[in-house]
Amino acid sequence: MKLYLIFIFVAFSLTTISSCKKTDNIENAGIIGKWELKEMYNGYANGGNYSWNTVSVDNSHTLTFRQNGEYYLKQNVNGNNQECFGTYILQPSNNLEITSSCNSLTEKGFISELTPTLLILDRSGIEGVIRYKYSASK
Repeated sequence: MKLYLIFIFVAFSLTTISSCKKTDNIENAGIIGKWELKEMYNGYANGGNYSWNTVSVDNSHTLTFRQNGEYYLKQNVNGNNQECFGTYILQPSNNLEITSSCNSLTEKGFISELTPTLLILDRSGIEGVIRYKYSASK
């Protein structure tokens, strides 16, 4: 009986230990790192529904900001991949300027929220501000 109880205890312990999952919480250091677009807040733009909308995989993109000021964008537009390279400048006021191989004009935005796992980037357009919500990515 004692051997049986030891066996049950060992089996239970092994099951408990092996069932624990390690979650990979990806965290970036400030803006430095890779960010994946998850949602957009349209406001007045695109019909003005004033809510966060999930971005489909076919229309998502990733941004990478490197410590040395390099910028990289990889986007999927309706199944077509595009890559852009350039540089960025982040001002102390959280204004962001991006010079990219995909755009002849300097892109300007404002970082309204930044945590190790979340980046919200606001960009002004003709119809108002469009907000982009990114999560830290591998």
